[in-house]
Amino acid sequence: MRPAPVERSNCMISARLPATLRQALEALAEGFARPVLAAAAAELSAAYRDGRLPPLATPAATAAYALTRMPASLGALMAAWREIPAPVRSVLDLGSGTGAAAWAADALWGDFRPEVTLLEANPAMRALGERLDVPGARWRGGDFRNLAGCAPHELVSFSYSLGELPGREALEVLERAWPLAARVLCVVEPGTPRGSAFILRVRQKLIDLGARIASPCPHQDACPLQTPDWCHFAVRVERTRMHRLLKGGDLGYEDEKFAYIIATRETPAGPRARILRHPWQDKGAIRLELCTPAGLVSRTVTRREKTLFRAARKASWGLRWQETPDDSRTD
Repeated sequence: MRPAPVERSNCMISARLPATLRQALEALAEGFARPVLAAAAAELSAAYRDGRLPPLATPAATAAYALTRMPASLGALMAAWREIPAPVRSVLDLGSGTGAAAWAADALWGDFRPEVTLLEANPAMRALGERLDVPGARWRGGDFRNLAGCAPHELVSFSYSLGELPGREALEVLERAWPLAARVLCVVEPGTPRGSAFILRVRQKLIDLGARIASPCPHQDACPLQTPDWCHFAVRVERTRMHRLLKGGDLGYEDEKFAYIIATRETPAGPRARILRHPWQDKGAIRLELCTPAGLVSRTVTRREKTLFRAARKASWGLRWQETPDDSRTD
């Protein structure tokens, strides 16, 4: 079995790029002059900041996307999908970009050889995804608003794609996609207030369709967070050398904030609580901000609670938190 690609580091979930993807991205960067890639990356960043769909029609634009955005998408998917309790053997990813979903499926479940179908309308993005040689992927051209001819898969995924549609149309597409999810449906969006608000609308629509919410929520009730707060998480993602250069950064990583929802057809054995913030640590106590079936709870674990204190020291923002009365024993 391969080592887990998602880890905990300093109270932050982290994701490693697969070595073959890192090599493919480095080879991709060598085909362009750095100023050309830098200009394309700057245009891409400006579009995201302005809330516009980025221009992704030229080889330089799609390469800049793969180098700067694909690792973040991959990290968010790996962080979200690790909440799925059993390996997934088939994935249908709708609006696939350059194929981050296929790399995530291979990193998490590659030992089970998952069948991955990637639906992408943009021919330039699709061509680059095929060039990156995504493991086990079958590419299809087409707009994911039209799902005719799509067969059911264990996991149906929208990764940073469904939220690009107008609100009503997005929910209509979601309704058409749900019957294709034999086990699980997952939607990942940016971890912004807007992205989180969209995820809440998706969550309610899925509940209306009879789905059960498996993650991140520990309940099926209304979200207890109130504006200006919002539900989101973060994953620390490796950067390639060219990624650092294009972003003008020195660090070998970046933190991708994301919001997500995972729905299933069966009642999930969900978490008793979800950690909503970085744990606050003092010398003899650790405070956890939790979402629970009873609402928002601030839980302080002291050194006297030996078993729980050890668990709390390893806790990270976004992970599950579970305890029993026996866990709090001090003897």
